[in-house]
Amino acid sequence: MAPTDHPSFPPRPTRVLIADDHADSAECLAMLVRWLGHEVQIAYDGEEAARIADDFQPEFALFDINMPQRDGYEVARHVRERMGRRVVLVAMTGAPSRETRPRAADAGFDEHLVKPVQLEDLERLLPH
Repeated sequence: MAPTDHPSFPPRPTRVLIADDHADSAECLAMLVRWLGHEVQIAYDGEEAARIADDFQPEFALFDINMPQRDGYEVARHVRERMGRRVVLVAMTGAPSRETRPRAADAGFDEHLVKPVQLEDLERLLPH
């Protein structure tokens, strides 16, 4: 090995929280994120997402905007209050409107994606 060569190590898995009340969407998204090498927890409503976030301490989170019990905006505010800016928050919506992006930004989201989330979006946003 030459002095300037460095061994390459696989990236450290990122803790990712996915919250979506559509189980099939959440499971498919989790499968993609795991395939990219990351650790995943899934929540199926906003209340569960907030509870898991407190315990799991994600570094990256994908929250559906329209969830029962607590919507994605409320969960984003909850996460920002407890974890600050050390977690990347991504809003997901299947029905975007003109007010969705500004509301997402006001709630503390870093990014906004339209569902279905594409592999290219995950590769662009997740650390690798």
